[in-house]
Amino acid sequence: MSYSTVVDELRQKDLELRAQAFADGYNPGWPSVLLLPGGMGSRLIRSEVPYTPGVPFTNTRFYELWLDFAKALQGELQYIAMNAFGEDESGHPLVASGELSSIVKKYDGVRAFFAGRANFAGLGYDWRRTPDKEFMYVRGFLRRIAEKVVARGHADPRRRLTLYAHSQGGLVAKFFLNDVVERGENVTDWCERTITCCSPFYGTWSHLSRYYVGETLPNMVTGGAGRVSRIVASLKGPYILLPAPKAVLAPRFAQLGLVRYPVRDAMNQGIECDPFNADTRPRLPAYVSDDYLVAARHQFTQIDAPLPAQVADRVFHIRSNDVAGASIPFELQWAANAGAGADPIGHNAGMHDGTVPFWAARLASTPDANVFDVQGVAHGGAAENSTVLDVVWKLMSNQPVLPGPQATAPGPHYAKHSEVEAELGEVQAGRRRPEDLLALPADHFRTLVDGFSLS
Repeated sequence: MSYSTVVDELRQKDLELRAQAFADGYNPGWPSVLLLPGGMGSRLIRSEVPYTPGVPFTNTRFYELWLDFAKALQGELQYIAMNAFGEDESGHPLVASGELSSIVKKYDGVRAFFAGRANFAGLGYDWRRTPDKEFMYVRGFLRRIAEKVVARGHADPRRRLTLYAHSQGGLVAKFFLNDVVERGENVTDWCERTITCCSPFYGTWSHLSRYYVGETLPNMVTGGAGRVSRIVASLKGPYILLPAPKAVLAPRFAQLGLVRYPVRDAMNQGIECDPFNADTRPRLPAYVSDDYLVAARHQFTQIDAPLPAQVADRVFHIRSNDVAGASIPFELQWAANAGAGADPIGHNAGMHDGTVPFWAARLASTPDANVFDVQGVAHGGAAENSTVLDVVWKLMSNQPVLPGPQATAPGPHYAKHSEVEAELGEVQAGRRRPEDLLALPADHFRTLVDGFSLS
């Protein structure tokens, strides 16, 4: 049995358990919601023992690696690294197991909103892997819940089911829809609608920097920026979070509100800096994978591929601009020689939600009437913002949603990064126990978790 087969079998068992739990609590009078979390928003559990080729894998002892703070503080985030064969570098299988919905992540608010009004399930995916493979677990889960609910004498729940995808989850959802179309299936046999929230269809602005300087909080507990940057580069999936290639974006400029390719040289704005262009490749660190860049470039064409009208009409996007007063398209600025250990990536004062440029958070082929804008909602907490969830519920209830920017409710609230980094530093120095983090206010937790997130 191969390594990939072992991991797949473990994931299939997880899907079976989750589908059974969904069916056990199913209310036929309610619609259903399947949450696809954002990148890094899915739990990864790690086997306590490694896989040995040729030996049956019977281990049932796993622990939560992503995201357990005690494990992070012990330096175990290094174990998310992968080798060139798409296997866990440490040899201990990691398995996606549901969404992060405890105090360490944001989706408690989503679950609470739908309590008493919809059947709810969260489906984790391995965000380290490419979405063009991960979508198959969405298909498998939907098939399982349909079989189990119908076996209880109820109608197929998929006919009244909404895929609600946050951030990178929207990319997984798009590949799922592509697959339904390519198979010649009726999308209404699988879900009633798909709603994405702040999904980076054409990339993020924050990910490119991580190939140079890692991420602040993981750097503190995982060997520094150099080590974290190389771990990030070992993960094939997040390459799709780079700004989309010009070949994909250029035909979409008008629809997305762009006038030129939005990544420019920091010193000469007349120079385009497409990270997928051979002329730009020397700016990227040598440990960035050329093969993974090629794969991501192909995936961007698949994400951008238009859906048939009868499918596109059932796709809705919610996007946010969290930059007060911003009204111009967001652009990245890339310095050719920033110096060792420096971040060469800057940006203008354009519209974005803190992670995703405003223009990137919709598919160009989605009808304009299906795109809803909010103001002042940060990327990390967008999926559980009350205004966003109100739009989701109205769409699920076939109620009209007012056109134009939505009046936005505040929250969820975040603390300042400096405050949270100081608290983490006290734990590292031994002045506080890791368990003390459990007593932090909710806004500190949100900031802390977002510091570990890679998208």
